[in-house]
Amino acid sequence: MEFRSWATNQPNEYETFDCCVRTDASGKWHDYNCKMSFKVICSDVEGQNVTFVYININLNWTAAQDYCREHHTDLASVRNKIENDRIRELIPVGQFVWIGLSRSTWKWVDGRKPSLNYWSKNEPNGAAENCGVGNFGSGYSGRWEDWPCAWKTAFVCFSDSRHVVKLKLVRSSALNLNDTTVQEDILKQLMQKLVNQEGKENFKLSWKKQSDGNVFYTEKKKDEI
Repeated sequence: MEFRSWATNQPNEYETFDCCVRTDASGKWHDYNCKMSFKVICSDVEGQNVTFVYININLNWTAAQDYCREHHTDLASVRNKIENDRIRELIPVGQFVWIGLSRSTWKWVDGRKPSLNYWSKNEPNGAAENCGVGNFGSGYSGRWEDWPCAWKTAFVCFSDSRHVVKLKLVRSSALNLNDTTVQEDILKQLMQKLVNQEGKENFKLSWKKQSDGNVFYTEKKKDEI
């Protein structure tokens, strides 16, 4: 999200469910309880052309998204000030409407959603407390709490498994495989193939360099050995 139009002191996450965004005739954004009902701004997208539609129905954020996806393209996404102004002009004075911005639920750094719920009582509870900590103090047994991310404390690292794969490339051109630009392009293509196969992106690819600094070397033919 490059463009932002938050109102003063927003987002403030005043309540636990303040994860969805509404806007008004001023064009300023507010985070708010996703379960509350407001009018809706949907979008119709055709290529690079976007049309915004004011929906005069009160819906919660999830229902608003379902409605927009059924009858239009989706809830309105705002890429720049021009689009924000176009949406603002559709909103009657004094009304709030849902747009397609929301804060995702708690998740691990690799993108997975927690399968284990080990929060302490009444946690998470903070307004700007967006990082998780395990409290191993007396009586807490490592239960989770949400803390401000700027606070300093001890931490635990995780070392994931690594796999080294030998790759053989057959080529007929004079392409220099040890050119860094070429290597980056190959990695991008391999990454896309893995994403398509696995359906997830929580892995990294990198080249292992030989002792001479090169990644690839020309394989000798049998009659050359």
